[in-house]
Amino acid sequence: MLRIYHTEGDRLVELDRFYEKGSWLCLINPTDEEIQHVSEKTGITHDFLKDPLDDEERPRIEIEPGQILIIIKVPVARGSAGSEF
Repeated sequence: MLRIYHTEGDRLVELDRFYEKGSWLCLINPTDEEIQHVSEKTGITHDFLKDPLDDEERPRIEIEPGQILIIIKVPVARGSAGSEF
């Protein structure tokens, strides 16, 4: 799923199209078509969009001309058996 936001004043406004440099892109379980679309519209390399989707990807920083990829691992608390999490 692709969602696009732009900051207006002190709030984020969701857009239905690419706005301009500085827009916020939220990709959740993106399709190959969404990844391709974002890559074409932004110039972000396909690998920079695809690599963070791999659960086995290691934390790292990768620098390419005009773009930086930072992958971090954040621990997520899982509840005990029978909890909601």
